[in-house]
Amino acid sequence: MFKQPRSSNALLSDSGAWIIKLISAFAALSISQVRGRRSGLASMKSSPWKDTGEIIRCDHTKGESVEGRVEYQSEMIQSPFVIKENDKFYMFFGGHTTMMRDTPVWADACQMCLMISDDGINWTRYENKAKFSRVFVGPGEVRDPSLIKIGDLWYCYYAGFYDGDVEKTGFFVRTSENLTEWSDWKIVHSDKKYGAGRWDTECPFVIYKEGYYYLFRTTDYYSGDTSVFRSEDPFDFGIGDASDKFVCKIYCGAPEIITDENGNEYMSSSHNPIIGNQMCRMEWVEDKLTK
Repeated sequence: MFKQPRSSNALLSDSGAWIIKLISAFAALSISQVRGRRSGLASMKSSPWKDTGEIIRCDHTKGESVEGRVEYQSEMIQSPFVIKENDKFYMFFGGHTTMMRDTPVWADACQMCLMISDDGINWTRYENKAKFSRVFVGPGEVRDPSLIKIGDLWYCYYAGFYDGDVEKTGFFVRTSENLTEWSDWKIVHSDKKYGAGRWDTECPFVIYKEGYYYLFRTTDYYSGDTSVFRSEDPFDFGIGDASDKFVCKIYCGAPEIITDENGNEYMSSSHNPIIGNQMCRMEWVEDKLTK
């Protein structure tokens, strides 16, 4: 579709054009940035997709990637996820290190940060009481947000680890009424059968469909290894043993499901980060095994 590595998230801006937010990284410099691309028409199939001109880099003065990894002098932000609420756009992203050490040596507690926009193109960082862009910290290496609204509450799912132990990986959720004040975290999924390490527990995406919540989790981008779990409870996708919640595996990396103006659903995938994000039409098929 276009050359750009790793995570993406699409939205429809007030201008009527589809915009996709991506994260690009420069490994030699340990710098990551959020970029935007848009289609020329109000259709997911419009092409070519063009840069919006957005290049948003880490802002240390807003508490993002504080001091970074000293050995690399990094500035890291990652995995933008955009939603629209009350005529404003909210972009959540991993803000990396905080120097609030609740974990061993280098593994600082990481943070979720926020930007806000009126049009989905021009962004202003949220500021908390400390003038930082973060909305919450921890547990562990917080990253890869996915948001869904259930009733009057927003649920933010994300990856991390707990008890200061990088081996205790999982997916967590916090809830909020206003998108800036968040509850304490709760673990919703953890099972080493589907990925044992913290880099095998990535990119949660949660969607509601016909009475069930579905969690997509990526174990490996390059092999397109993603597992799907189903639950009637948005707080429980299987903890310790998730076998009874497991549905299937699909060949994609860091998938997100996007619905266009006609109700058609598309799935994005980063299974080949060098080539870039790709997208295809998708449909839900009845699970005959449970009928």
